[in-house]
Amino acid sequence: MALELIRRAGVPLAAPSANTFGRTSPTTAAHVLVDLESRIDAVLDAGATGFGVESTVLDPCQTPMVIYRPGALAAEVICPIAGAVEVFKYDGELKGTPREAMPSPGVGLRHYAPGARLALVEGPVQELEQLMAEAAKNCPGERVGLMLPAEVPWPSEGTIPHLWGHWTNPEELASELYAGLRALDAQGCTVIVCPLPPPEGIGAAIRDRLQKAANRD
Repeated sequence: MALELIRRAGVPLAAPSANTFGRTSPTTAAHVLVDLESRIDAVLDAGATGFGVESTVLDPCQTPMVIYRPGALAAEVICPIAGAVEVFKYDGELKGTPREAMPSPGVGLRHYAPGARLALVEGPVQELEQLMAEAAKNCPGERVGLMLPAEVPWPSEGTIPHLWGHWTNPEELASELYAGLRALDAQGCTVIVCPLPPPEGIGAAIRDRLQKAANRD
Protein backbone atom coordinates (compact mmCIF):
# COMPACT_ATOMS: atom_id res chain seq x y z
CA MET A 1 0.00 0.00 0.00
CA ALA A 2 2.82 2.42 0.92
CA LEU A 3 4.69 1.70 -2.32
CA GLU A 4 1.53 2.24 -4.36
CA LEU A 5 0.91 5.56 -2.59
CA ILE A 6 4.46 6.67 -3.47
CA ARG A 7 3.99 5.59 -7.08
CA ARG A 8 0.72 7.46 -7.49
CA ALA A 9 1.92 10.59 -5.71
CA GLY A 10 4.75 11.08 -8.17
CA VAL A 11 6.53 13.49 -5.81
CA PRO A 12 8.83 13.06 -2.81
CA LEU A 13 6.94 12.26 0.39
CA ALA A 14 7.81 13.12 3.98
CA ALA A 15 6.68 10.45 6.43
CA PRO A 16 6.71 11.48 10.10
CA SER A 17 5.13 9.28 12.75
CA ALA A 18 1.33 9.27 12.87
CA ASN A 19 1.18 10.11 16.57
CA THR A 20 2.10 12.87 18.99
CA PHE A 21 5.60 12.64 20.47
CA GLY A 22 5.90 10.59 23.63
CA ARG A 23 2.59 8.77 23.33
CA THR A 24 1.76 5.19 22.42
CA SER A 25 2.29 4.56 18.72
CA PRO A 26 -0.76 3.77 16.57
CA THR A 27 -1.04 0.33 14.98
CA THR A 28 -4.43 0.83 13.29
CA ALA A 29 -6.13 3.65 11.41
CA ALA A 30 -8.54 4.04 14.34
CA HIS A 31 -5.59 4.74 16.65
CA VAL A 32 -4.35 7.46 14.28
CA LEU A 33 -7.76 9.13 14.34
CA VAL A 34 -7.81 9.13 18.15
CA ASP A 35 -4.56 11.12 18.18
CA LEU A 36 -4.84 13.26 15.07
CA GLU A 37 -8.47 13.59 13.96
CA SER A 38 -9.21 17.16 12.82
CA ARG A 39 -5.47 17.78 12.53
CA ILE A 40 -4.96 15.79 9.30
CA ASP A 41 -6.91 15.60 6.05
CA ALA A 42 -7.25 11.84 5.60
CA VAL A 43 -6.19 8.37 6.73
CA LEU A 44 -5.29 5.62 4.26
CA ASP A 45 -6.30 2.38 6.00
CA ALA A 46 -4.19 -0.62 5.00
CA GLY A 47 -5.12 -2.65 8.08
CA ALA A 48 -3.23 -3.24 11.32
CA THR A 49 0.55 -3.05 11.27
CA GLY A 50 2.38 -6.33 10.88
CA PHE A 51 5.04 -6.11 13.60
CA GLY A 52 3.30 -3.85 16.13
CA VAL A 53 6.51 -2.06 17.19
CA GLU A 54 8.52 0.55 15.34
CA SER A 55 11.53 0.01 13.10
CA THR A 56 15.03 -0.68 14.35
CA VAL A 57 17.20 2.47 14.30
CA LEU A 58 20.80 1.51 13.46
CA ASP A 59 23.85 3.78 13.18
CA PRO A 60 26.35 2.05 10.84
CA CYS A 61 28.90 4.89 11.11
CA GLN A 62 30.31 3.62 14.42
CA THR A 63 32.35 0.55 15.25
CA PRO A 64 30.68 -1.53 16.45
CA MET A 65 27.43 -0.27 14.95
CA VAL A 66 24.93 1.12 17.45
CA ILE A 67 21.24 0.30 17.73
CA TYR A 68 19.58 3.46 19.04
CA ARG A 69 16.17 1.84 19.07
CA PRO A 70 15.58 -1.93 19.18
CA GLY A 71 12.78 -2.78 16.79
CA ALA A 72 11.20 -5.32 14.51
CA LEU A 73 14.61 -6.32 13.09
CA ALA A 74 16.48 -7.81 16.05
CA ALA A 75 20.23 -7.58 16.68
CA GLU A 76 20.42 -11.36 16.23
CA VAL A 77 19.29 -10.87 12.62
CA ILE A 78 21.58 -7.91 11.88
CA CYS A 79 24.85 -9.37 13.22
CA PRO A 80 25.29 -12.31 10.80
CA ILE A 81 24.66 -10.00 7.83
CA ALA A 82 26.28 -6.68 8.75
CA GLY A 83 28.61 -7.38 11.66
CA ALA A 84 28.77 -6.60 15.37
CA VAL A 85 26.22 -4.26 16.93
CA GLU A 86 25.63 -2.94 20.42
CA VAL A 87 22.52 -1.37 21.89
CA PHE A 88 22.73 2.30 22.94
CA LYS A 89 22.93 2.67 26.70
CA TYR A 90 21.63 5.74 28.52
CA ASP A 91 24.54 7.16 30.53
CA GLY A 92 22.71 9.85 32.47
CA GLU A 93 23.63 12.68 30.08
CA LEU A 94 20.37 12.80 28.12
CA LYS A 95 18.18 14.23 30.89
CA GLY A 96 17.10 17.69 29.83
CA THR A 97 18.45 17.26 26.30
CA PRO A 98 16.21 18.96 23.71
CA ARG A 99 14.32 16.43 21.60
CA GLU A 100 15.92 17.65 18.36
CA ALA A 101 19.41 17.11 19.84
CA MET A 102 18.89 13.43 20.66
CA PRO A 103 20.71 10.93 18.44
CA SER A 104 17.37 9.28 17.65
CA PRO A 105 13.73 9.86 18.71
CA GLY A 106 13.71 6.37 20.22
CA VAL A 107 16.22 7.21 22.95
CA GLY A 108 13.88 9.60 24.80
CA LEU A 109 13.72 8.76 28.50
CA ARG A 110 9.91 8.78 28.48
CA HIS A 111 8.29 7.74 25.27
CA TYR A 112 5.61 5.39 23.89
CA ALA A 113 3.54 6.01 27.03
CA PRO A 114 -0.17 5.34 27.56
CA GLY A 115 -2.25 7.72 29.63
CA ALA A 116 -2.25 5.26 32.54
CA ARG A 117 0.80 4.76 34.73
CA LEU A 118 2.69 1.55 33.93
CA ALA A 119 3.70 -0.90 36.66
CA LEU A 120 6.16 -3.46 35.28
CA VAL A 121 6.86 -6.90 36.73
CA GLU A 122 9.43 -9.47 35.70
CA GLY A 123 9.90 -13.16 36.41
CA PRO A 124 9.40 -16.68 35.06
CA VAL A 125 6.01 -17.22 33.42
CA GLN A 126 4.91 -19.54 36.24
CA GLU A 127 5.38 -16.68 38.73
CA LEU A 128 3.64 -13.95 36.75
CA GLU A 129 0.18 -14.56 38.21
CA GLN A 130 1.46 -13.88 41.75
CA LEU A 131 3.66 -10.96 40.67
CA MET A 132 0.82 -9.27 38.81
CA ALA A 133 -1.61 -9.85 41.70
CA GLU A 134 0.85 -8.27 44.14
CA ALA A 135 1.43 -5.28 41.84
CA ALA A 136 -2.33 -4.76 41.50
CA LYS A 137 -2.78 -5.01 45.27
CA ASN A 138 -0.24 -2.21 45.70
CA CYS A 139 -2.51 0.20 43.78
CA PRO A 140 -5.43 0.84 46.18
CA GLY A 141 -8.11 3.13 44.83
CA GLU A 142 -6.81 2.81 41.25
CA ARG A 143 -8.57 1.33 38.24
CA VAL A 144 -6.06 -1.40 37.38
CA GLY A 145 -5.66 -2.95 33.95
CA LEU A 146 -3.59 -6.03 33.16
CA MET A 147 -1.64 -6.91 30.03
CA LEU A 148 -2.34 -10.60 30.57
CA PRO A 149 -0.41 -13.31 28.69
CA ALA A 150 -2.50 -16.26 27.52
CA GLU A 151 -0.60 -18.65 29.80
CA VAL A 152 -1.28 -16.61 32.96
CA PRO A 153 -4.60 -16.97 34.85
CA TRP A 154 -6.51 -13.81 35.67
CA PRO A 155 -5.03 -13.00 39.10
CA SER A 156 -7.65 -10.62 40.45
CA GLU A 157 -11.34 -10.10 39.66
CA GLY A 158 -11.05 -6.46 40.69
CA THR A 159 -8.85 -5.73 37.68
CA ILE A 160 -9.48 -5.30 33.96
CA PRO A 161 -7.61 -7.86 31.85
CA HIS A 162 -6.51 -7.46 28.24
CA LEU A 163 -5.60 -10.79 26.65
CA TRP A 164 -2.17 -9.89 25.35
CA GLY A 165 -1.03 -13.00 23.49
CA HIS A 166 1.09 -16.08 24.11
CA TRP A 167 4.19 -15.60 26.26
CA THR A 168 6.00 -18.14 24.09
CA ASN A 169 5.30 -16.06 20.96
CA PRO A 170 7.07 -12.69 21.29
CA GLU A 171 6.01 -11.67 17.77
CA GLU A 172 2.38 -11.99 18.88
CA LEU A 173 3.10 -9.93 22.01
CA ALA A 174 4.75 -7.21 19.91
CA SER A 175 1.86 -7.04 17.45
CA GLU A 176 -0.66 -6.54 20.28
CA LEU A 177 1.43 -4.35 22.62
CA TYR A 178 0.21 -0.86 21.69
CA ALA A 179 -3.32 -1.99 20.88
CA GLY A 180 -3.57 -3.50 24.35
CA LEU A 181 -2.26 -0.42 26.13
CA ARG A 182 -4.66 1.77 24.17
CA ALA A 183 -7.59 -0.56 24.91
CA LEU A 184 -6.93 -0.38 28.66
CA ASP A 185 -6.57 3.41 28.46
CA ALA A 186 -9.95 3.54 26.70
CA GLN A 187 -11.51 1.60 29.59
CA GLY A 188 -10.39 4.26 32.05
CA CYS A 189 -7.52 2.39 33.68
CA THR A 190 -5.26 4.60 35.79
CA VAL A 191 -2.59 1.90 36.24
CA ILE A 192 -1.60 -0.88 33.85
CA VAL A 193 0.32 -3.86 35.24
CA CYS A 194 2.47 -5.43 32.54
CA PRO A 195 5.09 -8.19 32.61
CA LEU A 196 8.43 -7.73 30.83
CA PRO A 197 9.22 -10.50 28.32
CA PRO A 198 12.75 -11.95 28.00
CA PRO A 199 15.13 -9.74 25.97
CA GLU A 200 15.65 -12.15 23.09
CA GLY A 201 14.69 -11.23 19.51
CA ILE A 202 11.78 -8.80 19.25
CA GLY A 203 11.39 -9.18 23.02
CA ALA A 204 14.22 -6.62 23.35
CA ALA A 205 12.08 -4.08 21.48
CA ILE A 206 9.05 -4.80 23.68
CA ARG A 207 11.12 -4.30 26.84
CA ASP A 208 12.60 -1.07 25.48
CA ARG A 209 9.15 0.38 24.79
CA LEU A 210 7.69 -0.66 28.13
CA GLN A 211 10.63 0.62 30.17
CA LYS A 212 10.57 3.98 28.41
CA ALA A 213 6.78 4.20 28.80
CA ALA A 214 7.09 3.46 32.52
CA ASN A 215 9.79 6.10 33.09
CA ARG A 216 8.29 8.97 35.11
CA ASP A 217 11.23 11.39 34.63
